[in-house]
Amino acid sequence: KIAYNIDELIEYCNNEKSYFNPYNMNTGKIELKPNTISIHHYAGTWVSKKDKFRGNIYKFIYRIGGKKIANLARKIFGRKK
Repeated sequence: KIAYNIDELIEYCNNEKSYFNPYNMNTGKIELKPNTISIHHYAGTWVSKKDKFRGNIYKFIYRIGGKKIANLARKIFGRKK
């Protein structure tokens, strides 16, 4: 399929991401779909320990309280620039 505008391209990428990366960053789980042909395993070696810790806390809150609570926590305690 050819994307003719940016909205179509974004929709295509969102729908097709399960082909190569079925890893859900929010839950930390792999969500296999019938169209999954590969799983990209990565350790995030470029991510600082502080950011990995923050990500693990977010995943924990997401699992316990759901997306709304996790996003609220991210907004309140998010990365300071």
